[in-house]
Amino acid sequence: MTIKKVADLGVEFTEYKAEANARMDALEKKIDEGIGKLDASIKAMKEESDAKFEELKQLILGSQSTHVDPGPQITKAAAKATPYVPPTL
Repeated sequence: MTIKKVADLGVEFTEYKAEANARMDALEKKIDEGIGKLDASIKAMKEESDAKFEELKQLILGSQSTHVDPGPQITKAAAKATPYVPPTL
């Protein structure tokens, strides 16, 4: 009778081991799929971030090239006061 119980336990253990392996394989597959989706999501976010960075950079560089000059710059020579000479009649 003891040999039969040991044999039954051996069969049950083999079935349990096969079931546990199947569950672990399924879990590993789900984890791999999740990591794949996460990697794809990270890649898409990076591409979007890079595109927005380039757009912002172009806006900044573009605003510098369209900067309007406020007027002529006064040089030291032009800023010197010259004495007033009345017109001759």
